Amino acid sequence: MAVMENGKVVEEGNVYEVFADPQAGSTRRFVGASFGLSNVGRLQESGFITVAPDTRLIRLTYGRESVGEALISEVSRIFNVNMSIILANVEILQDMPLGGLLIQASGDPLAVDQAIRYLEERNVKVEVILNGVA
Repeated sequence: MAVMENGKVVEEGNVYEVFADPQAGSTRRFVGASFGLSNVGRLQESGFITVAPDTRLIRLTYGRESVGEALISEVSRIFNVNMSIILANVEILQDMPLGGLLIQASGDPLAVDQAIRYLEERNVKVEVILNGVA
């Protein structure tokens, strides 16, 4: 698969790799729209998503290694962090699952940091979209 922007290849690889870890901005936008996780702006504008002072809005991307694990439940129990799922999707690409979640994480800021590291150590790509933590 190759992604072109303005007549130039900006990213290439197999379909799964490109969707699991997009590098170029245009690819990230396309993948976000494909997963339905690109509605963050509209959800914010509608007032559905508000980020309280102790809350972070986080996008999680699960690769084939971690799609079937109960990581959200584990993180909530282990770190005493509230994780509210806003949007979720799992796609099958090249016969392999690729999951995406948009969550709100709240609690002690240090515990949320630890929870993020825990997820990353388990091969989950974590992107903090909005940070309500001072």
